[in-house]
Amino acid sequence: MTSSTFSFLYTTSDNYSIGRLDYGHLSDQTRMELFVADAATPNEFRDPDGFFLEIDRWPGLGFNSGAVSSIGFYEQLGNGRLQFEALPPTIRKISIGITECTGEVPWGKLSNAIRYLTLFEANFHGSVDLTVAPRELYSLILENTRFSGTLDFGCLPDNLIVLLVTGNAFTGRVDIQPIETDICEVTYEHLEIAWGMLVPNLHMPFGIDVRNNQFSGDILVRNVEVVTDEGQFSGNACGFLVDTKGGRKAINGSLG
Repeated sequence: MTSSTFSFLYTTSDNYSIGRLDYGHLSDQTRMELFVADAATPNEFRDPDGFFLEIDRWPGLGFNSGAVSSIGFYEQLGNGRLQFEALPPTIRKISIGITECTGEVPWGKLSNAIRYLTLFEANFHGSVDLTVAPRELYSLILENTRFSGTLDFGCLPDNLIVLLVTGNAFTGRVDIQPIETDICEVTYEHLEIAWGMLVPNLHMPFGIDVRNNQFSGDILVRNVEVVTDEGQFSGNACGFLVDTKGGRKAINGSLG
């Protein structure tokens, strides 16, 4: 059974709100309990009396020098919201999928230590504010969720090499002119970076997949000749790749 800190947080008066907690003074144990507190959690997270087990016994957590460094929760969490702002600042990888979890992600409150963020087959919704997303991200995968609104591709983290946002409801124009490297679809090598917590090769092309959203208009790129189109822009009302030099190339699988 864990310490009484978690119970205390939920039994104090209304003047003590979780949204106003100073998370910096809380242990990783308490932070992780807060993270999943509003979502249905499986039996393997709790003892026979219903109390949370010590987090080193939770399936899906990785540790580095005793601190939580990665989360991999698949088919483990039920309906409810996750308190992302409660996560320990030592976490470098978050991967959560095949879950009924819902709610918005507080992008500006995520730790800049996060390098790999994957949310898939879930009910997370709301906008994705790339202007305040973790600035050290290598990989951002939001697949078959319910995110919507526009994406400011001009504010991508400098080190980002994998951007996969398929199966959402994003709108507006795809303007990836700020990307200076070669551009291709997300390959197995790109996914290996996300799953294996690898550091990308400096000469690796930028992997992007925005298919099956509600984007519209031409897709703006720096140079159409360095963009390999394998269908990663399909399923949108976008007709052409257009660059600043007048280059123009029809999109493979466009709905436009």
